[in-house]
Amino acid sequence: YTQAAHRALIALHCAVSKRPFNSVTDPHYIAEVRLLHPGVIIPNPRTVACDVSVIYLEGSKHVKVYFLV
Repeated sequence: YTQAAHRALIALHCAVSKRPFNSVTDPHYIAEVRLLHPGVIIPNPRTVACDVSVIYLEGSKHVKVYFLV
């Protein structure tokens, strides 16, 4: 477990499954995550939105390079 990996999984989950960023504030989600990893820091929805944006921007660079070949 790393905080970065957790944030990446949350961002991908929201983007791929079309989940709202504020789904991380759901009490049942928080309880499940804390059951599996006590003391975990759950990012706020604004952080999730920023992470999705960064993943998109960085991924689009690789797609651009791919199609230039």
